[in-house]
Amino acid sequence: MSFTDIFIRRPVLALVVSLLILLIGLRAMLGLPIRQFPKLSNTTITITTIYPGASPDLMQGFIATPMAQAVATAEGIDYLISNSVQGTSTITAYIRLDFDPDQALTEVMAKVQQVKYLLPTGAQDPIITKATGQTTAVMYIGFSSNELSSAAISDYLTRVVQPLLVTVPGVASADILGGQVFAMRLWLDPVRMAARGITASDAFLSGRTMIMAGHEILKFVCYPISKQPDASGKHRINWVAERHMPPTYQWRREDYNRTAKLEEFLPWFESWRFEWLDVPALIRNCPHAYEYPLVDRDPLSCWTFGRVTLLGDAAHPMYPIGSNGASQAILDARVLTREILAHGETHEALAAYEAERRPATTDLVMLNRRNGPEQVMQLVEERAPEGFNVVTDVLSRQELEDIAANYKRVAGFQVEALNAKPPIVAVPAAG
Repeated sequence: MSFTDIFIRRPVLALVVSLLILLIGLRAMLGLPIRQFPKLSNTTITITTIYPGASPDLMQGFIATPMAQAVATAEGIDYLISNSVQGTSTITAYIRLDFDPDQALTEVMAKVQQVKYLLPTGAQDPIITKATGQTTAVMYIGFSSNELSSAAISDYLTRVVQPLLVTVPGVASADILGGQVFAMRLWLDPVRMAARGITASDAFLSGRTMIMAGHEILKFVCYPISKQPDASGKHRINWVAERHMPPTYQWRREDYNRTAKLEEFLPWFESWRFEWLDVPALIRNCPHAYEYPLVDRDPLSCWTFGRVTLLGDAAHPMYPIGSNGASQAILDARVLTREILAHGETHEALAAYEAERRPATTDLVMLNRRNGPEQVMQLVEERAPEGFNVVTDVLSRQELEDIAANYKRVAGFQVEALNAKPPIVAVPAAG
């Protein structure tokens, strides 16, 4: 008996097998894709780094080269293409066919992190994107206007059109090609910067933080004076490096325009490098630094001589502690204005002004000689010369509050007391 005899004797079985073959054939015909070439996974990973204001040569040498050398060692890389233009570096990594795209992305991200510390401080964090499959654009949309400039059109596309297109289902990305962005090139005037005592540098901490580090003998004060960075990503920083000199040092006491010599004070701050601020680098980057003598005068016993009186630094020169130089001069002027309005341009007005302001500023001059509110820094230095973790482990919160409150009282900075007082100069009612 042959194999075919089974289907002759059992026609139902023959019919079932024939139907089963037909169904399998139909399923195969409907399910098999029609392709000219086999399906392969083709992945590209793009690394984009922006460094505002940097030239193409700088981008190639300090960003693209170390980044490409690191990424080239990642597993699954077939070849790389690097392109550097003004302010932007783009590295495209082509992954081997059928290599896992997610594993390749993880490898590239790890390599980028390894060399991230080598990038210039002004460079932004690298942006890494992955594209799998065909990377050719499927649609190009042109925009033009008879009223808007090219830069204005690009701005509108960036703010309005592009965010809408990327939200369309199935759209991987929407790029703007050939756009012109708004740009501004700034040149810093070193002479005017020197006149204002500022340095172009990176922001630190919150970007609006004033820091005071050190103690009575050696101190560094630093604060930003610009709200936004310039075109190169730098902020304008004002700083003061203070060092107490030995009594034998020969001062030119009244010379306030002497160029400072870095070798006389920079070595004292060479080790002052924090995670968020590099003090010696900030000092070196300053185009000009000036040396100002930290001196004051003993309080005077009299300010008024006939119809002439003193105010501001002429009346009470003091150590620049607590930002009191200008604020006390403003208080002088307002009190003097009030008394002249009350008594006229008379000796009585000048005497009343002196009676109120001279005792107050005398106490402040003497308090500043004891380091004012900054005495907390000296107390911490004396109690914990090897450092500390939390300041309240060295100074109690009550001590901190008492020192601050006493200085506010002497300087006239108590918030509650100021709010309770009437205005120093009353605004006359409209006639």
